[in-house]
Amino acid sequence: MQKLLLAALAAFASLTACAQTPSSTAAHMTASAAQASPAVTKAPGIWIDVRTPEEYGQGHLKDAANIPLQEFAERIQSAVPDKNAAVHLYCRSGRRSGQAEQIMRELGYKNVTNQGGYEDLKAQGLS
Repeated sequence: MQKLLLAALAAFASLTACAQTPSSTAAHMTASAAQASPAVTKAPGIWIDVRTPEEYGQGHLKDAANIPLQEFAERIQSAVPDKNAAVHLYCRSGRRSGQAEQIMRELGYKNVTNQGGYEDLKAQGLS
């Protein structure tokens, strides 16, 4: 009986000790993963913010041109004459930049990407 009680106590002690190991390992792994993750960088190419000038003035990605959607069809060909250039569009939510992408494709642009919303891009670390 004493041997059985001693074995049960030893098993309980070892399980309790093991239960604490994963949390310290997980914390270590999380720190390592955060340290190892590369910095997010903007894709190369021309970045265009299709929001209004007021929205653009409240914050925008560095080096992004502002061509509001209302003026987009009239201004895009003079702003980006090379129809093979990499162009990245964004707005507040991705809706207007999607419309601008469609305009560019109809005009024959080949390398156009709707990058979505400004706040999401900023949250990803782009500036």
